[in-house]
Amino acid sequence: MTLTVEDLHAISELLDSRLEIKLQPIRDDIEGLKAEVNELRTEMNELRAEVNELRAEVKALRTDVDRLKVEMKEVQRRLTLVELHLENETDKNIRILAENRVAMVNKLNEEIKTVNKSALYEIKVDYLTKEMQKLREEVEVLKTKIA
Repeated sequence: MTLTVEDLHAISELLDSRLEIKLQPIRDDIEGLKAEVNELRTEMNELRAEVNELRAEVKALRTDVDRLKVEMKEVQRRLTLVELHLENETDKNIRILAENRVAMVNKLNEEIKTVNKSALYEIKVDYLTKEMQKLREEVEVLKTKIA
């Protein structure tokens, strides 16, 4: 039995069609895998972009935090200076003012006594001046009656 070219060709086509039928699910699977790989690549690129954005944001946040740390140190330094000033200068000055206030109140009380005495003397002098004026007027009236 000898196979002719046509027989071989028919066998070849038959094998090709069977092979094609058997390979089709594999090809479909490969195509599905290719689509999934492309989808994964797209997602991976998106993730890389998001990671890069996050890195940039983290870098900006670090810069902000570093700046805030510097500012916080300056605020702390200034607060320490204010506290020292309060302790060394303001408290001392308040104590001096309080001590001087007591002395001023005592002096004021003495001055009030003196002013009160002066006011009383002014009233007495004013009264005596008026009385003196009345007496002069009465003396003048008496002089005119006698003369």
